[in-house]
Amino acid sequence: MKKVLKNLLVATFIFVLAITLTGCGEKKDDYTKLSDEEFLYTIHEWEKEGSPKNVWVFNEDGTGKITTDGEEYFDWSWDVQNGHIVTITKWLYDITDDYPITFDKENVSFTITKDDTTITYVKKSAE
Repeated sequence: MKKVLKNLLVATFIFVLAITLTGCGEKKDDYTKLSDEEFLYTIHEWEKEGSPKNVWVFNEDGTGKITTDGEEYFDWSWDVQNGHIVTITKWLYDITDDYPITFDKENVSFTITKDDTTITYVKKSAE
């Protein structure tokens, strides 16, 4: 009887340990259910792949900022329409751009096409 109780106790311990460890993995956010606009402003800060000082910031109200060299920034407004992102950058005068955009919500990135060049932005890494 002692042996059966001991084996039952060990089995219970292993079962509880296994359940506990399976819940310890890193939880990955699911952005796939978000609209394209929600995806942009939920992440909020995006950096150009390979160029972390080039940052696009998206606010929920359709405004944001562009950082081009880590310090200089421009206010802007943005909207996603029919597979394009339309931006109006506030500079000496308003600059309107219209770029084809594709979203990769599973890998948390988006890609625009500018002058036949694709540019990918990823979630800004923590500093």
